[in-house]
Amino acid sequence: ALPLWFFVDQHNEVVLRPETRDGGRDLILRKSPGGPVDTVVELKLWRENNVGVDVIDATFSAMTRNKAKHGLIITTSQFTKPALERAKEFGIECWDGRKLLEELYKHQYFKAPT
Repeated sequence: ALPLWFFVDQHNEVVLRPETRDGGRDLILRKSPGGPVDTVVELKLWRENNVGVDVIDATFSAMTRNKAKHGLIITTSQFTKPALERAKEFGIECWDGRKLLEELYKHQYFKAPT
């Protein structure tokens, strides 16, 4: 799983949700402890399946329920084209496996291979 400390640099409170039945959100990020939800994060650590529209819809629903300003879905696989189109409509940021590695390297959590 993506380490929680990855998000701590930008948020003062990172809340990990239960592994199952999380309501479309694995992490809730807040700028201030106990404050309003800033970002809802959904993690999909899949090898075979691509993330589809159903995950986008669940994340948007979680954003609405939590009154979150932002949504982020991170997967180790890829997104279907319809999922990316729906995410764009809803303003949800999507990171596939390549983007995840780029972000980890950019923030120096890992060194880029030479």
